[in-house]
Amino acid sequence: MAFTETQKVKIRYYLGWGSRFAQADSALESAIAAIEGDETEAQTHVSTLITDLDVIYNNLKSCHNGSRIKADVAGSIKINRLEIRQLRDEGKRLAQSLASFMNVTPRHNVFSSGRYRYGPEFGGALPPGYMPHG
Repeated sequence: MAFTETQKVKIRYYLGWGSRFAQADSALESAIAAIEGDETEAQTHVSTLITDLDVIYNNLKSCHNGSRIKADVAGSIKINRLEIRQLRDEGKRLAQSLASFMNVTPRHNVFSSGRYRYGPEFGGALPPGYMPHG
């Protein structure tokens, strides 16, 4: 059983790797191919992590797109003001779990609220050809 193209796109996305130059990102592509050639339990585990990440991503998206972050109380329901941070933390944890299982380093945290910064000190690998400023 091989991953679908949608699953591969999601693996790349949640690990902060680009799809445009997938052929140049051999570490992740090799990991995907190795798991595809592996037992079905490994593929099932990755698929489950992708599904869990999708749930977190969609919940986070609904927090941002809806009125949930505009109010503390909606009728008799009190909104959890920490929900967005908790979703981001869980997304990062699940993405790190996926990266660890695939034995790759995430390029960046797609669940971060801050702007993207390169480098291991920011939790991501250096991109090919990166030259630090200064």
